[in-house]
Amino acid sequence: LTLGGGTYMYTGSGSVISNLGTFNVAVDLGTTASAGGPRTIYNVGQFRKSGGTGTSTFADTFNNTGVVETDSGTLDLAQGCVQTAGLTRLLGGVLRADLPFNLDGGMLAGTNALSGNVTNSGGGVMPGTDAASPGVLTISGNYTENSNAVLQIELGGPLAGAGFSQLAVGGSAGLAGSLNVSLTNHYVPSVGTVFPFLTCGSLAGAYGRVYYPSNDINVTLNYWPTGATLQITYLRAPPLITNIVALPAWTQCLLSWQTTAPTLSQVEYGLTTSYGSETPLATQYATNQSLTLSNLTPNTTI
Repeated sequence: LTLGGGTYMYTGSGSVISNLGTFNVAVDLGTTASAGGPRTIYNVGQFRKSGGTGTSTFADTFNNTGVVETDSGTLDLAQGCVQTAGLTRLLGGVLRADLPFNLDGGMLAGTNALSGNVTNSGGGVMPGTDAASPGVLTISGNYTENSNAVLQIELGGPLAGAGFSQLAVGGSAGLAGSLNVSLTNHYVPSVGTVFPFLTCGSLAGAYGRVYYPSNDINVTLNYWPTGATLQITYLRAPPLITNIVALPAWTQCLLSWQTTAPTLSQVEYGLTTSYGSETPLATQYATNQSLTLSNLTPNTTI
C-alpha cells in the first residue's frame, strides 16, 4: 500500500490497521481520527516514510514487530509506539513520538533523530546503519534504560559518526543495562584515544554489564555529568607475520605464512592496493597459516 494521494486516511473508534506487507508513506499525509476511542496500527511488515519533506502524522497507537524506516521528512506517531521485536531505522528522516517510544524488544538504529523520549526495557540501541557503519543517533528527549537494555557501540575511527558510534541525548540519560563495545573496519585504536560515545543533558545510573572487544585492548569506562567516554589504556602489540610464501598458478595462488603468536587470520586482495575482496576470517587460532585464493584475475594484488 502506498499513501500518495491528497487526503488523509480516516480511522474511527476501535479501528485496526494490520500491515503484513509494505506500507509506503510517499507524501506528507497520515491518519486522522473521525471518532473517539482506541485506534491501533500493527506493523509486522515494512512501514516506511519515503517521501515528503514535511510531517506525516498517524493518530493511532502504533505497535511494531516489523521494520519502521524514516527516509524523508518526519514520521509522527502521535499516540506513541511500542516495539516488542523488529527494527526501527532512522535514516534520511526524523521519527517523532509524542508519547514515549517504548523499546521492549528489537533494535532502534540509524543516523538521524528521534524527537521524544525513549524507554528501553529490553531492546537494543545501535547508532549507525549496521555493525560496519557507525553513526550518530540523536534522541531529543530523555533516554531511560532498565537492566535488559543494550547499547551497541562500534569503534572504527577517532571521529564521532564517521569513525565511532555516538548516542546523543538532549535530555537526561538513565543507565542500567548492558554496553557492548566492538571494533569494526579493522580499526586499531591508539593508546590514550578517548571516545565520547554518549552525550546527554544529565546522567544518572551506570551500566550493569560491559562487554569489551578484545583481551588485547584495555578500555576504561568513565562517567561524567553530561555523558560517558571510553578510553584506550593498553594495546597489546600485534603478532609479527614472517616467512610469507606465495605460489601462483594460473588463476590460483597458494599462500602460507607464520605468526609469532596464535592468531585468527584473514587475507585481503584485489586489483589495486585498495583491495576490495577478503577471505573469511579463520575460525581456529594458529601460528602456521595457509590458504588458496581461487578465480583470480591477472595483476591481482595480495
